[in-house]
Amino acid sequence: MIPLHKGLVSKHITAGTCERYRCYSTGVPFEVVYQYTASYKYRRGGWTEETSRNKDVRWYGERSLFGEHLWTEQLPVYLCEGETDAMRLSQYITYGYCLALGGKPATDALPHIKDTLLRFAGDNPITLCFDADKSGQEYTRQFSKLLGSRVCFILDLPPGVKDICQLDPDV
Repeated sequence: MIPLHKGLVSKHITAGTCERYRCYSTGVPFEVVYQYTASYKYRRGGWTEETSRNKDVRWYGERSLFGEHLWTEQLPVYLCEGETDAMRLSQYITYGYCLALGGKPATDALPHIKDTLLRFAGDNPITLCFDADKSGQEYTRQFSKLLGSRVCFILDLPPGVKDICQLDPDV
């Protein structure tokens, strides 16, 4: 069992949120272990096992979005760029799922991601929640095109906030 510390304090993510997302802090700054049921993550060319020095990421091949294990019914979906963004935003969201791409998906993974998002959302809205930077603008463009009319909202971060993880924890 991986020890659960106080959460990702530097990103204002609580231990409870880490537990919900099965994301465990090792106590080393920015070193986090995400636990899944199988050790595969999608990369260009197919499903491959992935282990890196800073995190051990385990994704089941059919389930390519971080946070999908929270799905129990069709609810509104908030799609984020990265894992910590989804975890941080979920502390503001009381109804719906905060999911994350967890890195730039390969082009051939996009149809699967679209199908998964539509299945999660059902008739509920899909909100794009990407950072206010160049890559966030690219994700917004790409997923607005991919999901079309299913995108109901695009999150507008407050002035001066470039990253969802920078949202004020006391708001």
